[in-house]
Amino acid sequence: PPPPSPPPPSPPPPSASLPHACCTDFHLINCPFMGLMCKNGDLDPYFEPDCTVVKEDVVKAMLARGVHPDIAEETTEANFNSTTCPKCPTNIDVRAMNTITTFMAPSPNDAPQEHMYSTGVRDPVIGGGAFNFGEFVCLASSVTSWTEPEVNCFFHIWDRRGAPPPPKP
Repeated sequence: PPPPSPPPPSPPPPSASLPHACCTDFHLINCPFMGLMCKNGDLDPYFEPDCTVVKEDVVKAMLARGVHPDIAEETTEANFNSTTCPKCPTNIDVRAMNTITTFMAPSPNDAPQEHMYSTGVRDPVIGGGAFNFGEFVCLASSVTSWTEPEVNCFFHIWDRRGAPPPPKP
């Protein structure tokens, strides 16, 4: 008798492994953390049909991702309509968070507000120069990956509270 037929090909991965329609261009999302949550599917259950999300759902997604509750609350209070930001919108389209079109200009009313830790790394106004600068300052020439000391250094470059950055690792 002939040998048995090979098994049929495996089915494609479930659609959950593909980016949500609202996140197909996650790499263009201005906020690196929102881009990460989009890429990882953390926001998928919360998208409205127009690809917007509301504060409460972003808080849930951030907490599920392991963000400290105080940080999740502070961050969303500063970007969604609240007593902290009465000029912010109720719903945010994460694909349209780059609201500053010229260097050092304020964010407009009824739009997400750039926060004090906005590095500009993904801003088209600043471009890759911000990342390259951070990499030059924080990533030793012999280091090929970002570990906690390098990430902390990178973070402190843009900490506008006045704390000096930690020494280069």
